[in-house]
Amino acid sequence: MNDFIENITKIEQWAIEEINSNWTIEFSVELKDDELLERVVRDFMATHPLGVFLAAPNYGRLLVIQILDFYDLLSVENIYFVESELKRDLDDYTCYASFIDCTLRQLKLKRSI
Repeated sequence: MNDFIENITKIEQWAIEEINSNWTIEFSVELKDDELLERVVRDFMATHPLGVFLAAPNYGRLLVIQILDFYDLLSVENIYFVESELKRDLDDYTCYASFIDCTLRQLKLKRSI
């Protein structure tokens, strides 16, 4: 269990560093495209487990920021909207062990653990 908590802590710390060092986030953007925001929500749901917000909320926010940035919709308002939509659809079951392993491989942290 301690390894799980340590791994989550590393992922969360990395996510915060990534957000702070790579993005300056405006409160709102001129382009307000509700249909495109719904697409962002669907894309996230198809790509990532929604339980990421329970297990690693900062990493979940980083993933939302990356998707919004890809669609040129990055703003505080849109982050809040997408996260709210995703959190409404959280499922009860998520295989966190698999999720953590995949995330650590993606972040190349597994070698240092």
